Amino acid sequence: MYAKVKAGVGLVILFFIVVFGPCISCAAYQKAGVNLDVRYRWEFQNNFNKKYYGKNPPQGSSDDGFLLQRIRLTSDLNLEENIHLSLGIQDSRAYGVALPDKVFYKPGLSLEHNPYKDYWEPFDIYVEIKNLLSRNLSIKAGRQVIGYGDNRIFGRSQWGNTG
Repeated sequence: MYAKVKAGVGLVILFFIVVFGPCISCAAYQKAGVNLDVRYRWEFQNNFNKKYYGKNPPQGSSDDGFLLQRIRLTSDLNLEENIHLSLGIQDSRAYGVALPDKVFYKPGLSLEHNPYKDYWEPFDIYVEIKNLLSRNLSIKAGRQVIGYGDNRIFGRSQWGNTG
């Protein structure tokens, strides 16, 4: 189990070294930033699991303990004074879950969609152009986290393993 975790972390670090390594010696490196977020969380579910409530579920276990892992690697590049580019990937895994992946099969999508797992998904990939038309107007397009106000009603959730 821990060998897979180490391999996953190693692949993420290798990805960013290959993609952004050439920028280390150029002037653009001073305008770049890299963020690595590694989170492990132990979760115990008593008398329920992700698919069923109560004792003796038809699949899985009613008392299930497992380890969740989430790795997010993001790079921010300021290409010009008014152009910002964000590139990120996320890898989410779960170890020791009693429910097998096959119970999360979605016939409409023709795939298994386990809510605890996302392997190497794009995260926070967007371009932002500021000061359009010489005004205080900007546009941001791509896959991004959106939050309004204090993020209570509409905003980023930190609780989910894949969100």
